[in-house]
Amino acid sequence: DQEPRSWHMRHAQASFVSGRPLDGLWHLFRAQKPAELLAAVKRYGTEAAGNTEVDCLLDAMSRADLSNSSQQVELSLRRASLWHFRHEVEREGDAIAQAIRHAQAVGQPLLLGVAHAAMGRVLEERDRDRAMACYDEGIANLRQVIESGIEADRLRAVDEYASCIVHLAWLHLRRNNPRAKTLLEQLPQLNAQQSISDETIAALEQTWGEYWRCLSNPRRSLEHHHKALVIFQRLGHQRSILNTYRNLSLIYSDTKEFKAAIEYGEKVLDASKEQAVEPEVLSGAAGNLVVADGSLGNLDRAIDYYRQASGVAEQAGL
Repeated sequence: DQEPRSWHMRHAQASFVSGRPLDGLWHLFRAQKPAELLAAVKRYGTEAAGNTEVDCLLDAMSRADLSNSSQQVELSLRRASLWHFRHEVEREGDAIAQAIRHAQAVGQPLLLGVAHAAMGRVLEERDRDRAMACYDEGIANLRQVIESGIEADRLRAVDEYASCIVHLAWLHLRRNNPRAKTLLEQLPQLNAQQSISDETIAALEQTWGEYWRCLSNPRRSLEHHHKALVIFQRLGHQRSILNTYRNLSLIYSDTKEFKAAIEYGEKVLDASKEQAVEPEVLSGAAGNLVVADGSLGNLDRAIDYYRQASGVAEQAGL
């Protein structure tokens, strides 16, 4: 059996390098590498959500004996991400609730922190008070790991902790709460002590961009968002690239540079024709196009975008 597994691993790597992530996922499954498969589903979430065969792989994995409890949590979280991209809000929430139950059964602070943070992200656009509570719970658990966990757990906990701080700061920005800046200013010191991933650094740039937008400084906001876009493009994180396009479309509308706003908004809508796009991102981009096209007198287009934005938002319960 070892030789076929090695063969599948080689072909999995080749598939990812050549831009065929779905083939890569299948080869990882055949190689019996559950941890690597779950990580790849997370990495290629938009592509995975567009193909129901990935669900079959995860179902088959759930029937097998996973090697450790963390994989049970990760499996539930990956299922949740697929439902998220497909705009299936209830199923997404159910999957994350299952991840929290698995984490509670094990009682590991790292797993609890990761699962509660995931629930916070689900609730951000639907119930901000509950989202904040989830992030606070996630931060409390992750802080335990950072202070006393083993090195491998600590590295992941630091990055998850930083991500929670970024998301919590974003929620405070929505309420013009000055605590947002205090939270964001924690991260450079944390990064100096423990390396934070490039993905989280890019998310931090986005949040600083939102901070300056709320202070009516769109130029500084654009600077941070473009920094984030460069990092996400280098990493190839399509999900985050599209979210940054949405943000740029909004800010260019604020500066009345409507052609640029339309360009970035249409990038999101064009991508949605080929792959799954998160409902918050898709409805937000369409909403930005309503403003931009309406301001240029393109009323028919603005009406069409309004219908699209409201339809996606209603379906997703936003």
